[in-house]
Amino acid sequence: AMQRYMDPAMSMTVDQWIDKSKAGTSGRTDKSEFSPGEKYYYTNSNYFLLAKIIESVDPAHRTIDQMISEEVLTPLGLVNTVFPTTTGLPPAPYSKGYANKLILSFIGIIQKVDVSKQNPAFVWSSGAITSVIGDMVKWGAEMRDCTLLSPASYATIKSSFEPVPVPKSGRYGLN
Repeated sequence: AMQRYMDPAMSMTVDQWIDKSKAGTSGRTDKSEFSPGEKYYYTNSNYFLLAKIIESVDPAHRTIDQMISEEVLTPLGLVNTVFPTTTGLPPAPYSKGYANKLILSFIGIIQKVDVSKQNPAFVWSSGAITSVIGDMVKWGAEMRDCTLLSPASYATIKSSFEPVPVPKSGRYGLN
């Protein structure tokens, strides 16, 4: 995981990242450390595995990015939203992404580095999609109106929603 933060554009495939997660060498362990319901631990690997399952049962043998494009982005008219599959910069125009230089942050020195160029395999099906405000408004309307799902699927989502617990620190993520 340290390498990923040092070089967000480093070469690694989704399958290699899944293998690292299974081995507990991705920087976060996905091995059972506690019984279900005892604690909360967030990991992206569940979204990776779900995407692999979806790909394996798709009759058309599409990749997850193809399915999302064909079944979500295109029907909703999200023309400036993409699921990148190769390392590079987001489509222009884009806001640059910044992170703290990792080694310096360990000794209390905050120096930002541009991390706009990233390998999408690191977040893949858990959040590699990039978008613009206009498309996000359309996505928000979809979340409200739920036009792509059956009424039964929508009812299941509404009845099974579980909020993400907020850590005691009141902060989430790397901040």
